[in-house]
Amino acid sequence: MRKILRCLLVLATLATYTVPAQAQIPSLKSAKKKAEEAKKAAEEAKKKAEEEAKKKAEDAKKAAEEQKAAEAKAVGPIDALRKDRPDRRKQSADRLRRRWGSALAQEKAVAELKLHARRVALLQRIRATAEARKDKQTVELVDELLTKEDERDSAVMNSLREGALPPVTP
Repeated sequence: MRKILRCLLVLATLATYTVPAQAQIPSLKSAKKKAEEAKKAAEEAKKKAEEEAKKKAEDAKKAAEEQKAAEAKAVGPIDALRKDRPDRRKQSADRLRRRWGSALAQEKAVAELKLHARRVALLQRIRATAEARKDKQTVELVDELLTKEDERDSAVMNSLREGALPPVTP
């Protein structure tokens, strides 16, 4: 009897241990499935990341090419401006003589006009480059600066004509 009880006790113990082991088999299967799904998801994410990286690289290449093309376009007008520089200089000198007349005899006035011409040329070059790059914000800012420079120059030249301004310093 004792042997039978021991056998039953052993069987009962084994039965309790085998049930969790059998219960773990489905959870192992689901864990494997989850691991496989996670692996697939990681592979898909990796593929998407690679595609996005390729797309960004292509976009960066296109942007660089567009910038080079814009810079090439900006150089084109400079060549045209260099060709007709003498004619533009004569026209500018005539226009200044008509506008300022005898004030051009003063050294201060000539220095002011040279300073103004240099500043305007620089601003116009910046504006041409910004237009080639399609940078609207910079174009607007340069337009404001050109207006301010013209107003400043007019005020200085008018006061020089009237004789009320100290020498101009660049």
